[in-house]
Amino acid sequence: MPRLSDTMEEGTIAAWHKAVGDMVKAGEAFADIETDKAVQTFESFDEGVLLSLLAQVGDTLPLGAPIAILGKKGEDVGAAEAEAKKKLAEIAGGGGGGETKKAEAAEPEP
Repeated sequence: MPRLSDTMEEGTIAAWHKAVGDMVKAGEAFADIETDKAVQTFESFDEGVLLSLLAQVGDTLPLGAPIAILGKKGEDVGAAEAEAKKKLAEIAGGGGGGETKKAEAAEPEP
């Protein structure tokens, strides 16, 4: 999930402009993402064939979460999807459980 505003911490996929199998060019409208302030069109940073959508319309994801996989036509996406799921679990916090716990710092000895 790209950062589209300074205050954005998560985004919701509002619409996809491309479907799996479509060619995506750098700078081309790729998805509409709803932020805390507005719905904005996200332009792709990369180019390639859209191999997999990792988020569906309505999904809300934290910043940095993978939303799609681009590559070469016919490329196997199994390993890339597994890596993306692992990254999402890490971003969501706490490894696989999606839970983050705050640890209290000990007071320094005088």
